[in-house]
Amino acid sequence: MRRYLTVTLAGLALAAACGGSNAAKDGGLGAAPNGGSDGGGAAAAEPGGSGAAPGGGGTAPAPDGGGTAGATGGGGTAGQTGQCETGSAGTAGSFFTPNTAFCQGRTPMIADVKGFPAQKPKCSGATPYCTVVDCDATTDPLFCCGGKTPICQSCPQGMVSVGTYCIDQFEVTRAGFAAFLATNPAPPGSCSLAPDADCMKHPEVCQGDCDQHPQVCVPACVAFWFCSLTGKQECTAEQLASACGTSSYPYGATYEPTACNGVDAGKATTAPVGSFAKCASSALGAQPFDLSGNVSEWGVVGPSQYEALGGSFVGDQDALACGAKAPGTNGNPSSHIGFRCCTPD
Repeated sequence: MRRYLTVTLAGLALAAACGGSNAAKDGGLGAAPNGGSDGGGAAAAEPGGSGAAPGGGGTAPAPDGGGTAGATGGGGTAGQTGQCETGSAGTAGSFFTPNTAFCQGRTPMIADVKGFPAQKPKCSGATPYCTVVDCDATTDPLFCCGGKTPICQSCPQGMVSVGTYCIDQFEVTRAGFAAFLATNPAPPGSCSLAPDADCMKHPEVCQGDCDQHPQVCVPACVAFWFCSLTGKQECTAEQLASACGTSSYPYGATYEPTACNGVDAGKATTAPVGSFAKCASSALGAQPFDLSGNVSEWGVVGPSQYEALGGSFVGDQDALACGAKAPGTNGNPSSHIGFRCCTPD
């Protein structure tokens, strides 16, 4: 399906705030990608002609590697790029619907009065990007970010972007942890990587088909080494709370007893990660699951200092709130504490 969005005055004001003047007028020169500093030249737009792709002539590559972004020839069709769609209005001699905002991949674009595209220049030294799942430039602010900001790039496999860092979409599973142990990792120091045997026998711990359940019964030091040795880092308490969202719960401001795996869900044990479909945060379009409930998660608060956040299958309404802390854990193994990894801010 093709999407088009008529640019309102408010939309243009937003674009200006993020990057100054954007659209080429009456078929003139479009702005060079990234403010002309790294885009490869200006985008030529010839009235009634084929027009050059933004930023360097010819066909513009998709920002996410998702194929070809631009149309070659007036009235042609631009292909789907990344998570967003672009397309021609079918107007002779132009690429896109005049006076519209749209995305090429994650890159916000504006078509001028003749329908020729001009990529937005950089804002405050950073490139504006569309969020992964939303191409609507007027209902949600365009996200302006630096070159290392994950939303401008691709997160590592299994992770999602929540603004300035990536986070595992799911808690580390039993299967994932077993695969890690099979590589015979040998971290320095006294931290034993094996799950605590007595803890794993606890009645609350899954004893059946458990591969997709979160790994529990490991101390906080194990989370540190697992994340470090797999090219990530253990999440800080602040990162976990931030990824959960700005509302009281990942799904909104009002507690819903069965949205996440807490005591009111009645399972009395862990559930496969991501199986509570509503228990997901939508921060910046991402969807990390189970930041509330299922298991609390280790978060770093200082050198060798940890907290368990987010509540677990034994947690009540208060315990399942975003950023809620489990008392008295001291980094020790628990049948209702697991972990996930992040990237640095």
